[in-house]
Amino acid sequence: MAVIEAIETIYLEADAVTSVTTGTIPSTYEHLQVRISLRSLDGVVAGGAYGNFKLRMNGETDTYDMFTMQGGDPLGPDGSTGVSVYKYAGDNYLFSGYAPRSLPADPQDSANYGGFIIDILDYRNTNKNTTTMTLWGHTGTEPSVGFGGGSTRGDLGTDAITTLTFLSNEGWNRGSQFTVYGLNSAN
Repeated sequence: MAVIEAIETIYLEADAVTSVTTGTIPSTYEHLQVRISLRSLDGVVAGGAYGNFKLRMNGETDTYDMFTMQGGDPLGPDGSTGVSVYKYAGDNYLFSGYAPRSLPADPQDSANYGGFIIDILDYRNTNKNTTTMTLWGHTGTEPSVGFGGGSTRGDLGTDAITTLTFLSNEGWNRGSQFTVYGLNSAN
């Protein structure tokens, strides 16, 4: 059985927060898991996408790769249901809930929060790039579920991860929360 310990919880006490950075993450765990409860402040951002969030590790802006797959109702530009697949390569942040409608937003879903789980595997291993797996979902006016994966490259590629920064184009609502956990195998 794995051992999981809470490292830090960040609770937003105000609306319109657009950036959150963790304290220094100890190097005493094998993996990290981040559990997030979010609601976007404004549902419509540039390009017509709904709320989202992005992740940077160690504050680095040097390239990440990511894919996402999401299903929901509606997803298509014509209001049709279906599955959307996105691939991003060489961006200066890791998309972790970026696909359209991955996050409830005001005023459409003022009572709903989206749930996200991000696993950051072997975060302190300097012999390989850090990889992530993300799951998310929410109910409300336009419910959706999705998953994705990503990795670091460039200057950050094999650095041990010491901080996480979450970014938003439009800001998040009060009550949104980020909790970082450390995971170890049982001894």
